[in-house]
Amino acid sequence: MDGQTIEQFDANLEGNLYKIWNRLSSGSYFPPPVRAVTIPKKSGGERILGVPTVGDRIAQIQAHPNLKGIFGANEGSAEGAAIGVKESGKKLVLIGYDSGKEQKDAIMSGLMAGAITQNPIGIGKCVVDSAVKALKGEKLPKVIDTGFYWYDKTNITDPKIAAVLYD
Repeated sequence: MDGQTIEQFDANLEGNLYKIWNRLSSGSYFPPPVRAVTIPKKSGGERILGVPTVGDRIAQIQAHPNLKGIFGANEGSAEGAAIGVKESGKKLVLIGYDSGKEQKDAIMSGLMAGAITQNPIGIGKCVVDSAVKALKGEKLPKVIDTGFYWYDKTNITDPKIAAVLYD
């Protein structure tokens, strides 16, 4: 939200880190609002990515010194977590969900361990099967497992995995 760059934060590093430490140690730290940034999707259109301030990224990781890993529960949060981990310099296990160019790049670079992605082919099959059952008056289960895939740099190019990933 504040538009401050890492370079600007570093220009007054001691003062900025003191401010974060002071607020964290006194219990008065509250994360500032994130900045909404519109980014293009390769398939066309745009989506909104919430970008936290540089100070907040550092504070969130520093507030939990025993943190071993982070799970980004959607594409945007996984990308944001990757940025925070990279900027903090800490070695954390980072797991994402879905795909997207930035997330796949983070996996290939080793910044992110891997991600779980939906199975759109399985989702489509389950929808059609459920529609046919519903039309026949058959009872549908309360939960339908549509499947998922784990991918990392060892299998990201596997044709079965690559088919369900997107930029």
